[in-house]
Amino acid sequence: MSLDRTDVRKIAFLARVRVAEDQLDGLAGELSNILGWVEQLGEVDTDGVAPLASPARAWAMPRSVSAALIRPPSARRSRRPPASARWPARRRGRRRR
Repeated sequence: MSLDRTDVRKIAFLARVRVAEDQLDGLAGELSNILGWVEQLGEVDTDGVAPLASPARAWAMPRSVSAALIRPPSARRSRRPPASARWPARRRGRRRR
């Protein structure tokens, strides 16, 4: 699939990205290449491959391990004082160095 300047302008508008006029041609070529790769992926034979609902499940840790690593929110809180308490004190309107 080939994109032109008008298509890139519309995509940039929808993505709320500001693209300079002189960059439209280069970006059109890059996006066309990406869409070409996506079309190639559509041609891959996936017969016999079970659909995967969530990629995270394929690499998930066993329950016993993950339960040991998960801590309640109270245990996750830092024991350090808040950042405002660690900020350098001000003297005579200037920060201490």
